Amino acid sequence: MDKKLKIVSECFGQSNVHAAIVVDEYVRKLGLPRSLEEVGVKPDMHETIAKLSMHDFMLKTNPRPINSYLDVMTILKDAQTGIVGRSLTQNGSSSL
Repeated sequence: MDKKLKIVSECFGQSNVHAAIVVDEYVRKLGLPRSLEEVGVKPDMHETIAKLSMHDFMLKTNPRPINSYLDVMTILKDAQTGIVGRSLTQNGSSSL
């Protein structure tokens, strides 16, 4: 696991659980929206959002490397319905 993600998990006292799972559980407990769908974002908006996000200086601090707007599109696709880490759910493992 990426060092930055490991730190997130450790901050929540769950060092053996992937950060995406830890943060998702926290957001659920807070009762906050867990998907773009819940806040009114439509799938046809993803490309515009992805392309504009490439100009955001915070992109460089993202724990997941972003090389093009297509990388952002993948994240938006997962976030549209609240899927937590597609690769995590596909292999059925939430631990490190």
